[in-house]
Amino acid sequence: MTKDAREYQYWSKKADSFDAANICIVGENTRNAAECWLKNQLRTEDIVLELGCGTGIFSTVIAESARHLTATDMSPEMLAKAKLCLQSYPNAEVKPADGYQIAYGDSAFDAVFMGNVLHIVRGPLTILRECHRVLKQGGRMLAVDYTLAGMSLMAKLAKGMRYVSKLGIPPKENKSYRSEELAEIVRLAGFEIKEAQTIKRESNVICINAVKI
Repeated sequence: MTKDAREYQYWSKKADSFDAANICIVGENTRNAAECWLKNQLRTEDIVLELGCGTGIFSTVIAESARHLTATDMSPEMLAKAKLCLQSYPNAEVKPADGYQIAYGDSAFDAVFMGNVLHIVRGPLTILRECHRVLKQGGRMLAVDYTLAGMSLMAKLAKGMRYVSKLGIPPKENKSYRSEELAEIVRLAGFEIKEAQTIKRESNVICINAVKI
């Protein structure tokens, strides 16, 4: 089994329990803050590609704010959940897609969004370069990633124990970036950073808005 297949298989097995586990691990206030940040980055005329949509946790925020959303994931189990989540949004479609080789032409989207993707994959730079390719000139790469960076040791231990109890042992690809560390990877993919901040609630979440140059 390839590394990519292992990544997808791990998360596919979590589809049924993922939403409840996510809230338990990161906290409702943290997720609400991330959703609010995302909503403020979107424009009504945007054509948006979402990579790693999972069960559709962030997808409805995009569908409510943008002209059109293509929500994608490699997990059929996750996509089935996302379809249910988005069934009342005629401006949204759900499709399988591989972030390492995005099956869309150059300069196709106004914005690409990834929610909790970059810290769980082995090749974030490869995915970001693909995002750069499919974005229009001046298009935005929007990313939200939960992180343990900047939290106390006790808080990290508590989060880790909660994660294991809800989702099992995390894949070895999982990493807790600092905002400046993740922003540097985004820069290497050819983006200009417009915003890179860490929102602190029950958990910490990195929010990045970067523009294709």
